[in-house]
Amino acid sequence: MISLCPLTVLPCSALHQMEFAARAGFDAVGIRLVPVLPTDIDVMSDKVLRDALLKRLSDLTLEVLDIELVRIAPDTDVQALEPMLQFAADLGARSITVTGPAANDFSPDDEARIVVKLTELCELANRYNVKPGLEFMPFRGISSLDSALRYLSFCKHPNLGIVLDLLHFCRSGGTPDDLEKLSPDIVTSIQLCDAPAIAPPDLAKEARYHRLLPGAGGLPLREILKALSPDIPLSVEVPDTNRTDRPGLDKALGAMSASRELLRSIGRA
Repeated sequence: MISLCPLTVLPCSALHQMEFAARAGFDAVGIRLVPVLPTDIDVMSDKVLRDALLKRLSDLTLEVLDIELVRIAPDTDVQALEPMLQFAADLGARSITVTGPAANDFSPDDEARIVVKLTELCELANRYNVKPGLEFMPFRGISSLDSALRYLSFCKHPNLGIVLDLLHFCRSGGTPDDLEKLSPDIVTSIQLCDAPAIAPPDLAKEARYHRLLPGAGGLPLREILKALSPDIPLSVEVPDTNRTDRPGLDKALGAMSASRELLRSIGRA
């Protein structure tokens, strides 16, 4: 399965994103339900839009891989997330992406309370058959694969997995050999992009605005993908301000073409 991440084509509505994904040959989409960037549309506050998304999805041969985004913190009101999880279930989404607090807002003393909140979220999401996927980022409190795995071991909840964003994995010091510790069933998706081999000073800015199409940079994508199960869904996430003026469909087509070429280079159809 290859899914189109919202950041690859934003700013646009989720309806347009679905159209771009279908026309570019994607199998699925990820949908951002609550705003993260100033240009994002608040889907959860617009019932007319939610109904339109459900109707259009039923007409397209697309699945919804994941929804975005929950930032889990010691004071997160998990029960307030139930309407989002309900709509995720209505969409047939497999997972919901979860991140930790920003590094500046995180203290090691917060860890135990975050584990409690994560466990509560796993229980609530399980009612709707949605799996939380914990996405680590080097500039957030949950910053590396080892850090994310530690939270999974603390939570001990079967309904918790990991989102493996390959940019964050590489920028946090991960190597293909580190993936031997990963059981395929805990990886909800692989977020695919490329970047220069040498990291810039501002990792957050790079992640949000300056990613490269798969195969266009210096990350060891082929070695990483060979170390992972081919059954794990791929989600193409390529935000790039150098491509802002290009039509959304062109962005989706370029992302799919580059991803297919990369997969062909490692012997995957």
